[in-house]
Amino acid sequence: MKNMAMHMLDIAENAVRAGATHIRIRLESSQKHQTYVMLIQDDGAGMDKETLEKATDPYFSSRKTRKIGLGLPLLKQNVTLTGGEFRLESEPGKGTKVEAVFRQDHLDCLPEGDIADAFVFLLSSHPERQWTLAYQKDGGCYEVSSQEIKEVLGGTPLHISEVRKFLTEMINENIKTLT
Repeated sequence: MKNMAMHMLDIAENAVRAGATHIRIRLESSQKHQTYVMLIQDDGAGMDKETLEKATDPYFSSRKTRKIGLGLPLLKQNVTLTGGEFRLESEPGKGTKVEAVFRQDHLDCLPEGDIADAFVFLLSSHPERQWTLAYQKDGGCYEVSSQEIKEVLGGTPLHISEVRKFLTEMINENIKTLT
């Protein structure tokens, strides 16, 4: 993965494949602590203990279409390269929680990428799901949900390019105001 946004997108797509109806993404960028935290929680199928133990093995996948799964292993590897911490919790029928704490002051820390664009892609690709994005910096927090967006837009479909562009710009502007 080239950046944090791509990791976020990949893990969120895992949640969709696991049947999650609500996916919560929390990002925390702290200059004070030199950390970047990515926390993604879902209410999907969850994993049993055996699957959970294998989930970060690149030669394991619960998907039937292929025998490898690189999303979690690559995320864990990139976190480890920065001296950060990786946690994976899951329970069958209750969902999964992925937490990645990157050290921002490490040379191997990935750039953030376009978080807003990735989030809007998820919204428009899976409008039937409930999405929440919380973005926190040392100076404040911005939170937006698919429910709020749908209320404001009325019945306007999220996949329309002008709508996607507007939402991406709006989210990016709100993130930029955090200092």
